[in-house]
Amino acid sequence: MVTSATARACSGLDRDFVWSASRHRLRLHYYKSSVGNFGDDLNVWLWPRLLPDAWDPDDGIRFAGIGTIITTAMPDAEQWIVLGSGAGYGPAPRGFGGPGWCILSVRGPLSARVLGLPADKAVTDGALLLNTLPEFQPVAEADRVGTVFVPHYQALECGAWDEACRRAGIELLDPRADSRGVVERLRKARCVIADSMHAAIIADAMRVPWIPVVTSAEINTFKWLDWTGSMEVPYRPVGLPASSLDEWVRSATLGIHGQRYHVSPPTEDGVLRHYRRSAVLKRRPWWPLAQRCGERIYSSGIKRVLRALHASRVTLLAGDAWIDGAACALRSAAEGPSWLSHDRVWRRRGDQLGDQVDRVRALLRSGAVAPATSATPASPSA
Repeated sequence: MVTSATARACSGLDRDFVWSASRHRLRLHYYKSSVGNFGDDLNVWLWPRLLPDAWDPDDGIRFAGIGTIITTAMPDAEQWIVLGSGAGYGPAPRGFGGPGWCILSVRGPLSARVLGLPADKAVTDGALLLNTLPEFQPVAEADRVGTVFVPHYQALECGAWDEACRRAGIELLDPRADSRGVVERLRKARCVIADSMHAAIIADAMRVPWIPVVTSAEINTFKWLDWTGSMEVPYRPVGLPASSLDEWVRSATLGIHGQRYHVSPPTEDGVLRHYRRSAVLKRRPWWPLAQRCGERIYSSGIKRVLRALHASRVTLLAGDAWIDGAACALRSAAEGPSWLSHDRVWRRRGDQLGDQVDRVRALLRSGAVAPATSATPASPSA
């Protein structure tokens, strides 16, 4: 039988959430990149390890875990469970947090704020649970080797970061590689230079110091401040120059299709204003068409001009300068300050997430119906 405490925990915001007695399985929802992205791909094997025999790929209660996935892309479903997910790429789906939603936690205080949730729903990113697995326990300092750089997975689309890393003498860790292998390398690094936010999250989970960097306007300041706020660490990123002309142009034109997420300086007020403006824009009925047009301008027009420029000897010679500049900036970043959350915060957040996994496990085992409440759903603030 489900205890009253467990039932209350799964009633989300003291809102109506009735556990389906006919459904004792979960259906995973996560972002799947066509090229692979280790932070998102963790979902595929981490949650089944934590909640074995709990999954049905076709018919189950929808489960949102790791990722910035609280958006209108969430499919319609009778019931949802949210554990550690974040906002940051646009508005939440209509009805979010109302009847049928069990919101155990979100990634951080900014997600809680824009979604209209109480502050105690802000815990941290679910990837912190990796260190509960025996094979991913933090290793001793003496067993750690090297500094690694993990770019955002899309930075490798047109950047020259492999060559920049070679010239800087820093190991490039490809975020598109097998997620288990990426986690294992992060676990054994001495320091992680993180353009990819999940590189920093996992490094912190493994007690490896990390250095935040920004390679393009695509790096989402809202997400970073959301997570660092949850771990009570400041966010002071180091800007890195583009490693190629293509990368610079791509970053400069992200705004034409709504993919510019970097806010400088990285302040809470600044990112909240940016998020709210973006959320309003993306609710407009004409937005999907405008976004597709922007993407077509970039892919069919701007990229075609860049391909023509590549044939120029001047462009080829300039390519070396782009790479040298990026390599120099990487070396400088590696010599700068690194960050790590306090052990006290790290343990508390891990315990909170672990308790939430236990609550889901108890409900799945019981198959009981959690009592509904009569509270009125709150409206998201953006």
